[in-house]
Amino acid sequence: MYVAKRNGRNTYEMSSSSSNERMIKTIIMENVLKYALERNEFQLVYQSLIDLKTSDVIGAEALIR
Repeated sequence: MYVAKRNGRNTYEMSSSSSNERMIKTIIMENVLKYALERNEFQLVYQSLIDLKTSDVIGAEALIR
């Protein structure tokens, strides 16, 4: 749709099988993530960031697993 819109009015664009496969994979991933969120299957964890030269903790990053 966006490609056809960029090309002007009164046009059409055929989708390819690879774009259809990407769209299906995206929809599946969205549904899996939504289901996991509804079931509280995510866990927040913190991972330390270490300075390899000094072995000091220089920060942390939050990760959802």
